Amino acid sequence: MISVTVIGCGDAFINRYWPTLELLANQGLIKLTVVDKGPLPSLIQSKLDLADRSGEASSVNDLTRHYQNLQQMLQDKPDTIAYFNVENPEERALYLRLTQDIVFVLVPDNIHIKYAREWLKRAVLVLVEKPYNRNVVEAQTFEQTLSEMVQANGQDLPYTIVLCIDHYLAKIFNYIMRRDEESLQAQIGVIKEIEFSICEAGGVEPWRAQALEAGMIYDMFCYLLAQISPFVRLETFLSTFDDHARIQIANHEDCPIRTESYANILHTRLLDLSGRSLRLHGQLGKGIGKVDNKFLRITGEHGTVFADFGPSSTGQLGLQTDNHHAPLFQIGKGHPEMLDAIFSGRFMEEPVGGLRGEDAVRILQILGHIRGGVDNRASCL
Repeated sequence: MISVTVIGCGDAFINRYWPTLELLANQGLIKLTVVDKGPLPSLIQSKLDLADRSGEASSVNDLTRHYQNLQQMLQDKPDTIAYFNVENPEERALYLRLTQDIVFVLVPDNIHIKYAREWLKRAVLVLVEKPYNRNVVEAQTFEQTLSEMVQANGQDLPYTIVLCIDHYLAKIFNYIMRRDEESLQAQIGVIKEIEFSICEAGGVEPWRAQALEAGMIYDMFCYLLAQISPFVRLETFLSTFDDHARIQIANHEDCPIRTESYANILHTRLLDLSGRSLRLHGQLGKGIGKVDNKFLRITGEHGTVFADFGPSSTGQLGLQTDNHHAPLFQIGKGHPEMLDAIFSGRFMEEPVGGLRGEDAVRILQILGHIRGGVDNRASCL
């Protein structure tokens, strides 16, 4: 039986992870520990109250159903699932004595590294939801600690593996695993432009305000940066940023976060893996349009790779040329595919949605640079 701990039982856990973990626990394949601050009934009620005040009945119903299932399983199967309130000294002491196979860090991103660090040498695999952290220096120091741990232990001795995970990267993982720079150029030629949209019709959810308080650039642009990391030199985003980039932001009236709920991003001199210049532009945000608009388009000299993430979060990745359109891969929702790879034992060979530490830190540097450069006094849409 695989031992699994999830740190944080908020929206990310209950909507994206719990359905799969519930199934695995009921099948007797995992022993699950859920960790958060405060008594679970109080945490659940606060989430439901926020959702109820938002007037989104479907969200309230989904949250209610999932949380009821969680509480019922905690009551019926105490040998399979447990909850620890780390504000309770006795329960925190039990938590700190745990050793686990897999740990998911799903708390707000400003404390990602804090909790990941607690599991070094206590867990085999620690997976941190994007972005890696909010403080760049803290993330860099943590990566140095991981490197020193590997060197001290040697390649053949056990140590904790820590990866940042991004479900948008997981969506196109099948394509990434089956291409290299040469084959991509054979399909579409040298990349000239990358266009994207990560726009959701629904506004910022009040019950997610704490997790989203750093703004939509932090929450959503990391998706795009993760997806293009196999095709471009991410470090050139910053080295050419001041002269070749433009960021426009805005916020909705009565938005539950004070930072931007929308951003338009243009960078005219990003470099591909061979050092050739390309153009990046697109938009992201919540409360935009009547339906979700999510896609990634990579345009080359004589063709385009287009990924449609669609309103249902399930679309196709295809190749377009002047006279031809060929679907290449079906796009999933990201989290189910990632969790399947983890619990089927394929993840270390096929890290679906997994980012190397250096790429995760570089993305964090980009997000921090943008955050420091944009005007937080956003105009209302």
